[in-house]
Amino acid sequence: MEGVHGQVAQATAARLRRRRQPLEVERTHAVGPRAQERERLPGGAGRLRRGRCREAQRGCELRDVQDRRRLPADQHRRQDRPPRLLPPARALAAVVDLQRVEVHAVLAKELPGRGAGRSGPLPEERDAFHSAIIAAVKIAVVGAGAMGSVYAGLLGSAGNEVWAVDVWREHVDAIREHGLRVEGASGDRVVPLHATTDPADVGVADLVVIATKAMDVEAAAEAARPLVGSETLVLSIQNGLGGPDAAAGVLGEERVAVGVAGGFGASIVGPGHVHHHGLELVRLGERRGPVSARIEAVAKVWRDAGFNVRTFDDVSRLVWEKLVCNVAFSGTCTVLGWTIGEVISNRDAWSVAAGCAAEAHAVGRASGVAFDFDDPVAYVRDFGLKIPGAKPSMLLDLEAGRRLEVDFINGAIPRVGREVGVAAPANQTVTSLVMARAATAFRD
Repeated sequence: MEGVHGQVAQATAARLRRRRQPLEVERTHAVGPRAQERERLPGGAGRLRRGRCREAQRGCELRDVQDRRRLPADQHRRQDRPPRLLPPARALAAVVDLQRVEVHAVLAKELPGRGAGRSGPLPEERDAFHSAIIAAVKIAVVGAGAMGSVYAGLLGSAGNEVWAVDVWREHVDAIREHGLRVEGASGDRVVPLHATTDPADVGVADLVVIATKAMDVEAAAEAARPLVGSETLVLSIQNGLGGPDAAAGVLGEERVAVGVAGGFGASIVGPGHVHHHGLELVRLGERRGPVSARIEAVAKVWRDAGFNVRTFDDVSRLVWEKLVCNVAFSGTCTVLGWTIGEVISNRDAWSVAAGCAAEAHAVGRASGVAFDFDDPVAYVRDFGLKIPGAKPSMLLDLEAGRRLEVDFINGAIPRVGREVGVAAPANQTVTSLVMARAATAFRD
């Protein structure tokens, strides 16, 4: 025993001295007749390279960290792990003083430093809490259209266990067989994901993201019931007004939070393939009340996946600031069949878009919304210039023969305006023109 302890002390001291130098590590794996392989690991990374699979039990991860504190690397042996996409164990390993750490359940499942190849401190240099909590968050994205696919792809690429749930069979089959390709402002990657047309296949998730159109939220929330457990948070992300309220009416007032995504310009290229022009901002907040621990926990998961995220105490501001941009471009681009940049560059088209934005801003202020800007025309112009080549989802839906959510975007402004005594003729006209064009297109 004394000899073993002496070897441990010597190995530990040597490792600390050579931490920033390449380190030769001998490992034995039960993989066939030749069970030994030699790896050259960058000492600057300061960690053993992980295999392609993860241990199902989080407690084994904690024991692995503890073992590496006591054993030299060439004596350390790890158990074979199941594939990463298998559902992770729900139990959290016991950690010294864990009871004194207050953290939301979703954040407790967050994976610190989960990017492949990311450098960082040695596990033994982290505190015990973060060394132990390294299981992925289980996320179900209900509605894997353009935006839903971007969410699923980036969240899955960050190491979370992500399920894409959609009624489009070809899209689901392509993701199952080849993974989901996400290209655009975030890069170009193919991400292996779970995909299904049946929510019952998923089981209870930690986070459910409803990413359907606003008019489909109620049906999506009904379908998502099997995904929702006692600790599940449901994040409803739609354009326009009313989506999160519809979800809460089905799944419960306290279960649902609000998300608003802007500046993505996402579109489906084909089954299993999505493109997005931008990656500007995701806004998160509670439906009622200030930002909570669970909202901050979810925001961290999204930030770790590469999203730019802001949390809001005032959910009405969260929704209306995006709505001002939606009404400027969604209806106008759909009527004309133009991109956002083409509308901005045409004086007459821009006057219509600017008028819709100014009306929405006025109606919002009359409704008590505390906007963060005073000039809505400049605000939407700056927004549009970041994604000039994008087509709003409403125009993409028209071109694909899908139903349009104009009633929840441009159509919502005159409806709310009547309640607060503010006229919105530009939005009313654009809404009528969109509906007329849709009726003609669908008839043809």
